[in-house]
This record gives sequence, structure tokens and C-alpha cells, in this order.
Amino acid sequence: MNPLAPPGVTIVIPAYNYAEFLAEAIESALAQTHPVIEVLVVDDGSTDETPHLLEGYAGRIRVVTQDNLGLAAARNTGLREAGHELVAFLDADDRLLPHMVGLLQGTLSLVGQEYALAAACHAYIDASGRPLAKAMRGPAETGEITRADLLLGNRFAPSTVLVRRDALLALGGFDEDLPRVEDRDLWLRLAERRRLMQVPDVLAEVRLHFRNMSKDADLMCACLHAVLANALARQPVSPALERRCRAACHHDCAWMRHDARQRGRAVADELRSLALAPGPALRRDLGQAHGFRLRALLRFLLGLHDQPKTLAE
Repeated sequence: MNPLAPPGVTIVIPAYNYAEFLAEAIESALAQTHPVIEVLVVDDGSTDETPHLLEGYAGRIRVVTQDNLGLAAARNTGLREAGHELVAFLDADDRLLPHMVGLLQGTLSLVGQEYALAAACHAYIDASGRPLAKAMRGPAETGEITRADLLLGNRFAPSTVLVRRDALLALGGFDEDLPRVEDRDLWLRLAERRRLMQVPDVLAEVRLHFRNMSKDADLMCACLHAVLANALARQPVSPALERRCRAACHHDCAWMRHDARQRGRAVADELRSLALAPGPALRRDLGQAHGFRLRALLRFLLGLHDQPKTLAE
């Protein structure tokens, strides 16, 4: 083995009945500029055209088939089966930009073993793959993502991450008892032991469509609160920071309730957020503008909903 050669990377794609999007995900993984790429698709018991589609990639990708055990279990299977020391997780409805793996692998090489994960930013696309005029907040420059950052909110999508395989195996991988938010739970547990970082580059495209798992507001909010409570139980923080973390969680849930047309519950969550942390500290924590929660509350009260627009509109 050439000691100067870049380490190989396994791109794990968990797939369950997403045949209409899966080919684009696989093609984006195969198109990476990094020289040593393994594409590993975990077919989590699909009953659509996924098995037939995967047959067309014979010799170009690896496929592991299992019973339908859920997203966390499929990712864990990919983690165990990965043939390389660095792993990326690409959701079956998302796409990677060609230099995603190369840029993040180079970043991890520069910062050294102390950092277990490098993440990027992402753009949004619609069901047809057209870019959406929906902004994604991210860092202005490369920097560390701390445990406190992750307690306050989600900082990156799973499809933007490159992580050291051994670090995740040491944690037992994703929590298979969590039906949602299992990625944020794992990043929080990882941040309790290792360091994480994020670059400002947009290196992935996250698809928004009617079948997104994040559409279930009740389940998402329940899991968000559970993940936060578990993290605070493992490693308590100051009372002031805990209030801001819980306030941020209620704010996130308010938006989910709003998107699910649960007006009363959205208003209630935003009011809880304001009651827990009424001052400007949370605004600074989240890098938001003045009055961001009051504007959100007004939108929820009025029931105002924006339809996602493509960049061409």
C-alpha cells in the first residue's frame, strides 16, 4: 500500500422503496473525484423496483440486502460492512457534488486524528431535482462544531458528513430504537468523545418531497425532545444553557408543527420557547436576526405558508 495515497472512502446508501431517486444518488456517488471510492447500497427490504435497479449496477457497487429494519439499522449495516476507514452516509433521495468526498477527506487529513468528523453544507432540490430557492444556514468559514452547538440545533445533514469508521463503531453506531433524529443523537454522542468540524462549502443536495421521513411532526418532535433529554442526562450543562437548548428545541418543533398545518401546537411551542429563553442569548447562539422568534410566532398565528420555489422562478 502506498503510504502517500489518500485513504479509501465507503459511501453508504441506505435504500427503502426509493427507486425513483436511487439511481441519481448512486450516480452522484460514482462520480466522486476521490480516487478510492466504494459505493455500498444497503437494501432495507425494498418492495419496489429497487432490487431490479441495483442489478444494473453489478460490478460497480456493492449491495447488501436485509429485512426492513429501519434507517438506523441500514446505516449500521453499511457501517459494519464498509471496506474503508472513512465513511460517508448518502440518503437514497439526495445527491453528492463530485468533489464532496475529496474535499472532506483532505480536510480530515489536515486536522488529524483528533477530529473524527468533517461535514459540509447543502443546497435543496425538489422531487424533480431542480434547485430550490431555500436558504441553508451554515458557517461562513471552516470551524469546529461543538457539543453545545449540536445541543442547540442540527448543524448538518447526514448526506454532508465524512466520518472515521472506528469512531462510530466504538459508540455502537446509530441508535436503532430511535425512529427519527438518530443522526443528531449519534453526532452528540460522538462530540462527547471526539472533535467535529464543518466547512462552508455546499457539497450535497438534499431533496424535499412529499415522502420525506421528516414530515411526521409529532414523531419528529418527540424524538428531538428525547435526544436532547438523553444528552443532557449524560453530560449536564449550566442551567442557563439548558434553558436555551430546550427553547431552541421548542422553536424547531414550532416550525415542524407549522409545516404540518398544526397552527395551535406551533404557536404553543413558540410561546414555550420564548418563555424558556426570552432574552437575546438564543438569537446569538443560533446566529439569527433580532426578533426571529416573534416573527415566526406571527407567521404561525396567521397561518402563513410559503411554497418552495425553484431558482428559475
